[in-house]
Formats: sequence, C-alpha cells, structure tokens
Amino acid sequence: MLVTLNAMSTPHENIPAEFLSALRALRPDRMPSRLALEEIRAPQSITPYAAALAGEVHQSRTDSDVLADGSLTLLYSPTPVEEWDGKFRFAAIVRAMIDDDMARDPLLYEVSRTWIRDSLASTGAAFNELRGTVTVLNQESLTESGSGELESTLELRASWTPICDNSDTIYWEFKHHLESWINLLFTTAGSPMLYFQQ
Repeated sequence: MLVTLNAMSTPHENIPAEFLSALRALRPDRMPSRLALEEIRAPQSITPYAAALAGEVHQSRTDSDVLADGSLTLLYSPTPVEEWDGKFRFAAIVRAMIDDDMARDPLLYEVSRTWIRDSLASTGAAFNELRGTVTVLNQESLTESGSGELESTLELRASWTPICDNSDTIYWEFKHHLESWINLLFTTAGSPMLYFQQ
C-alpha cells in the first residue's frame, strides 16, 4: 500500500513502525466481487500521519451502478491525543441514494445509527469514543423548464478510536476495523453484511 502522509517530507524509514503496521491492515484479505477500493490522498489533519481509502459497492460484478460509496481515513499521532483517548483514530463516511419514502421515515436516523454500531460489532472490532452523524441530503435539479427530479442521499459519518492491546497486534486488530467499514458500506447499499461476520 502506498503511504499517504500529510507531512510529505517525512522519510519512509522515519515513519513509526506501528503506523506502518496499521497501513498494512488497510487491505482486505479477500476482495468482494461487488466492492471497488482505491487509495486516495488523506484529508488535511491535525496529525502528521494519515492514510485513506475510497470504496464503492456496485450493483453486481457486471453492473457498475454504484449503490453506496464512501471513505475510510486512518489518523495517527505518535503521542496520544486526549480527545481520542489514543494514538489512532478512524473516520468513516458512507453515502447512498435513497427513495422518497425512506427519506421521510422518522426511524431512518435511529436505524442508521444502529448500522454503525452493528458493523463494528459484526467483526469484533474493539473501540471507544464513538461519534457520528446521520444526514439526509435532498437535492433538486434545475432545468430551463423548471425544477427537475428530487434526489435524496443518506450520509453516515462516524469516527472512533480503535482499542489495541499492544503494537504487535495492530495489524490483526485493525483488519477488523477495515472490515467493519466495508460491512457498513454494504449495509447502507441495502445488502447483507459480508463474510467478516463472526
């Protein structure tokens, strides 16, 4: 995996070993056929080290229509960050188009928050300091003849601090966090969670 750093001048050999272990975990052991992943530049951060992935869930192996998309960002500070209660922080975004009935459902927000917790529980990912938001974005296109179709998008944002016993287990434990985000992508796309379930 390519190392994406906010501090681009940092020589590769000076990158902390535990961050490199975390980076190696950001690649699934098996790639689901409907999932597309790519490494992207991490957003600017208060930490010197960050890496990010973008993902899409497609309709099928042969149909590239996108049912859900999002990103997973890993942040790292060599010294613990008080607000995180740790050195690492995951930040996830997942989006999917939804129909009008779903957009108006008063239970949507509660159910979507449950998806976030369920995706973490599905892989046994240990975490604390979970925070997030659920947003419904309504967009109406504009044409010369007037207003066009109304489209609604569900957007989930969540961040959490992974709990890791020690630096030797970062790779294996962070795999669970990657798999949790993938499960959240599939759930938001209206699909069952994947083989990562325990």
